[in-house]
Amino acid sequence: MKRFSTLAVLRSPPERLFGAMRDRLPELAESLSDVEQIEELERSELIDSVLVVNRWRARQSVPAFLQSRLGGSAIHWIDRAHWFEDRHQCTWTIEPSIGEGAITCSGTTSFSPAMGGPGTRATFEGELNIDPLFLSSIVGAFQTPVKTLVESI
Repeated sequence: MKRFSTLAVLRSPPERLFGAMRDRLPELAESLSDVEQIEELERSELIDSVLVVNRWRARQSVPAFLQSRLGGSAIHWIDRAHWFEDRHQCTWTIEPSIGEGAITCSGTTSFSPAMGGPGTRATFEGELNIDPLFLSSIVGAFQTPVKTLVESI
């Protein structure tokens, strides 16, 4: 298990950033250098939250020599995000297209006031699990590049 955490302080109120991330994520893909497309697949408005399912497509692809082991050439993943407006928080899971169930990732994104109120502290934290048997099935020198590729996604 690899835990991760990132903090960004942005000059926009939490309500605005939360709403943009929840409702306009596909539009934000244009400004992400390593993401080709974000496509909303499903949206469910619940009583106290919103469930959104997106497909992310990376600009990079799996190197040819690893495609058969990783299950394809395209890198994409399904993001299942549960958005709670009352606490400006999102819990999410990611299902990558490579690794056939050997890779799991989940976490939380939180938006809270910063800079005396006009800004936002966006906290992104979670954990990534890569099945050791999956990594050990990859021949010697390729284990580290595959692990690095998966972690970067």
